[in-house]
Amino acid sequence: MALENHMGHPRLRSIGAVLMGYTIMIILLVGTFFVIGLYWPEAMPTSESERAGRGLLGALLAATFIQGTVGGYVTATIAKRREYLHGFAVIAIMLLIGLASLFNTTSTGESLWYAISMIAVGTIAILAGVRIRLLYKASRHEDADAGEPGSWHPAYRKHASSQP
Repeated sequence: MALENHMGHPRLRSIGAVLMGYTIMIILLVGTFFVIGLYWPEAMPTSESERAGRGLLGALLAATFIQGTVGGYVTATIAKRREYLHGFAVIAIMLLIGLASLFNTTSTGESLWYAISMIAVGTIAILAGVRIRLLYKASRHEDADAGEPGSWHPAYRKHASSQP
């Protein structure tokens, strides 16, 4: 109960939305590595000198898109207002960590294209998740006058006003 009262404060809700969205992405990332290690163990590099194959990198890029989309959606859902701003805050955290990883990548010999692709895919995915949430939110919006879902849309109003 006390948490609900504090989460109602806009600043705490904003911080919670950003942290929860990024935390969900991390949990999904760890889960992805667990599943890959469990069902596709030969794809995982076993030593520091061994590089990951293209199949694994492709799978991780696809998983990054899913993780980012879910993270962006969760962030926008919790934020409830200024959703894109909160999504950009999650992107900023991802960029800071991604850039640190990028500098580490160049020193360890990993693929530079992959590190840059992870940042780009993650950014696009987070924005896609926020957009999906906003589309869902708009589809559930109820106009005070009509009181029906979707009645806020101009095409709906035009159609509704032409009926007797």
